[in-house]
Amino acid sequence: MNLACAVGSLLAGLGFGAQVETPQGTASSEPFVVLSEFQVWADPSGPEVFRELSRLYNAKGRSHIFDLYPRYELFVWDRALTRKWVDEAKSLGCFNLFCLGDDVRTAKGHLFDDEGVDPQLREFLFDAVAYAHEQGFLVAIEPTHLPAIRTRESLRPWLETWLGSGVPAASRPDIVKVSLEWFGGWLTNPEIATEVEAFFEAVRDVSPATMVYLDSIGGFWREPQVFHRWLIARFPGTILSHYLNTEQIPAFREIGARNLMVQINPSETFEEAGQFFIYHDITVRQLKDVVAQRLRFVSLAGVNYGYNRTNYEQFLEVLRPHLKLARTLDEVRAALDTTPPPAKPSAEEVAKALVEIARQSAAKVLESEPVPPLNPAGRPAWFGETSDGWIRGLGKLADGLSGAKFEGAYTEPIRRRPVRATFGVDLGSPIEVISVLVVPCLAESGPEYVARELRLEFLAGGKWQTIPGAEWRENRARRIVFRPKNPLIAEAVRVVILSQSDDGKGNYRACCQELAINRM
Repeated sequence: MNLACAVGSLLAGLGFGAQVETPQGTASSEPFVVLSEFQVWADPSGPEVFRELSRLYNAKGRSHIFDLYPRYELFVWDRALTRKWVDEAKSLGCFNLFCLGDDVRTAKGHLFDDEGVDPQLREFLFDAVAYAHEQGFLVAIEPTHLPAIRTRESLRPWLETWLGSGVPAASRPDIVKVSLEWFGGWLTNPEIATEVEAFFEAVRDVSPATMVYLDSIGGFWREPQVFHRWLIARFPGTILSHYLNTEQIPAFREIGARNLMVQINPSETFEEAGQFFIYHDITVRQLKDVVAQRLRFVSLAGVNYGYNRTNYEQFLEVLRPHLKLARTLDEVRAALDTTPPPAKPSAEEVAKALVEIARQSAAKVLESEPVPPLNPAGRPAWFGETSDGWIRGLGKLADGLSGAKFEGAYTEPIRRRPVRATFGVDLGSPIEVISVLVVPCLAESGPEYVARELRLEFLAGGKWQTIPGAEWRENRARRIVFRPKNPLIAEAVRVVILSQSDDGKGNYRACCQELAINRM
């Protein structure tokens, strides 16, 4: 069976749920749904995908296409199949936006890599966008694999490969739908506001007419955060999309979010997922809530897994009376509510809030960490502080070990800019210091997080002072042994780290594998 036939059988609506009663719309038929999205992922390469999903579901009570990795040969971006989905979306008559989501990895990889559109799939992508335009759709792309360094300057060449003037106009999407996942959302990235801002600005630089909207993710992001307040103030009128249900809509409206989209996957739920059949009743319930809450933007995602024409025709009856579909992007923009929200937090406030969320998440781990020993004065012998998060591993700061990664002290969470921190040894009383050993990196064996700008300080008479000659502005050494030229009487010694190298992916943390004081 060839690819077209394999998925063609799905389009014919074989088997699942054909006898479900057609749901009824609400009594009011006032139209208000301006944007209705039909989103596809990379297609199954054949019926084996569904057999495997069924096998997993029968064994575990759930299955997801991601569970089939690393069998990437099971998935494919195929010109004929994608055109069939465009035709199917058109024939359903309920959609004006066709979206290609790069969620699924294929044997050729994803549509995007960290340099832009994958050259192997470039022709496919441009053809799919052009064909959807030809059939009267607005087109959205949900890309993955943004560059590791996410600045306005680094994002421009990445965007140029699929949004720039060198791309035929018909092959450029109207909308970029970008997920918080690709800005470190799952990692609680404190600099997420700065990076999202850079993305919006880079898109405007490369393709001013293109709209950007944000796709949220699970976890604490399903509740309003300082970031969401920042987003709707910084970019009024931005559509904020939420995945899988409508429960969070009232809370987001309370903070002033007026352009909310709900993304529903008829073959997926939070509680369980099969992805080879449709959760018809759940989908109907969600669509009815879309209508009840008068949401003007709606998305059906992952439609090419578990698709059944009969089910779609039936549950789409909930939406049909309320469709007021925009024909152009200008009409979509005209429908956006750009009223300024009541709160306008800064990117710095976003970072502070996310650091606190990360700290709370790490609380139990921190409680179980070994603590520093006490010095003769009864105080902790080793200490550290940072305004960029918190310190981990203080119990290993001066233990004589500096080989493996994380064998010393380091800052959390990872930041997307250089981190400042101090790590020190409290001697308990004034002592003459002969030399200081500092290992200002994650591990002597690797290049990550090597302190670039640092200095050694000593405490005398309750006042911190820089040790003469112990300042470095372009350090590359992973192990530093410093011997003061003159006798040094100190109550404590600390290393102050002002900046460091990154990990090669734009991530930073301050580290001190070892801080040893050689005394008289």
